[in-house]
Amino acid sequence: MDFSNLKAQYKAYKKEIDRAVVNVMTNAHFILGPEVKTFEEEFKKYVGADYAVSCANGTDALHLALRAIDIKPGDEVIVPSFTFIATASTVLLAGGKPVFADIDPHTLNLDPESLKKKITKKTKAVVVVHLFGLPADLGEIKKICKKHHLILIEDCAQAFGAKYKEKHVGTYGDIGCFSFFPAKNLGAYGDGGMTVTNKKNLAKRLTMLRFHGHKAKYKSQLLGFNSRLDTLQAAIMSIKLKHFKEELKVRREAAQFYNKNLSSPLIISKPENLKGYFHSFNYYTIRVKKRDALKEYLKSKGIPTMVYYPIPCHLQPALKYLGYKRGDLPVSEQMTKEVLSLPISGFVKKSELKEVVSNIVRVSI
Repeated sequence: MDFSNLKAQYKAYKKEIDRAVVNVMTNAHFILGPEVKTFEEEFKKYVGADYAVSCANGTDALHLALRAIDIKPGDEVIVPSFTFIATASTVLLAGGKPVFADIDPHTLNLDPESLKKKITKKTKAVVVVHLFGLPADLGEIKKICKKHHLILIEDCAQAFGAKYKEKHVGTYGDIGCFSFFPAKNLGAYGDGGMTVTNKKNLAKRLTMLRFHGHKAKYKSQLLGFNSRLDTLQAAIMSIKLKHFKEELKVRREAAQFYNKNLSSPLIISKPENLKGYFHSFNYYTIRVKKRDALKEYLKSKGIPTMVYYPIPCHLQPALKYLGYKRGDLPVSEQMTKEVLSLPISGFVKKSELKEVVSNIVRVSI
């Protein structure tokens, strides 16, 4: 059993993808070729944004966004601690200071009440993460940002296809950031990233920053860096984007099957179906008692699982100098002991889902 079924995905689209790759190789326009612009146009149309600027990976998308809003030394940026390290490290790389907030135990996303408590006179922006594919409480978070004149950046690395009240995530904040890491809902055959915005001035800055700050050839208007999406990856993802709705439907049906059939004294909670929230299920993540024991048991049965994330950002060794200690963000710390992601993909089989469920239902640890 595969966790993400990437081999099955390639097999399904092999003829289309191979044709697209050969076309790029034949034309030999490997950097910012026409396929990149085509993919950017397709992507912005899908999510409903005015502008889309691609880049080399999801981490760069966040870094570009923070640079585009002109973060300066001393500026504070509030981020959830229960997320991948890139959400926080890019704040530091851009010259700002990450301030960690706690999460809601039901959604595992940024808790608006914790966010309110972290705002100071130095706060310039908020990075909200739509973890595992479930949108955060964008209505409340955007209201808080508006009240305090804060810039809102959406980390949509795990949430392509997700919606909050009928609008795609990434289009609520000032800038939305996406990752095309192979295991994402829309993944590349390597790395890739995207930023989206509805603001022309930010789109211009993002475009310049991703290519050494160039406004014209060999004329750097800003101090940028090199972060361009490969033409090959753009061509491949244009093919995948055509089939995305079908895969998303399979993911959501798989999640529905899990929700209906998973039952065990070990399970603390399953992903919630919240009104107004459209979950894209990049990962199907449950909270369980005796998590590590269950993970090892499922491994012994040939069932792969993943733990996202075993260490919260505020306790990462590399960020120790920021002064956080155990107990500062209790919900985030507790979740690192309980979360377990089960196999799910756009190609998961019903028999595989049944195997996962049957093993969890009958396990005795």
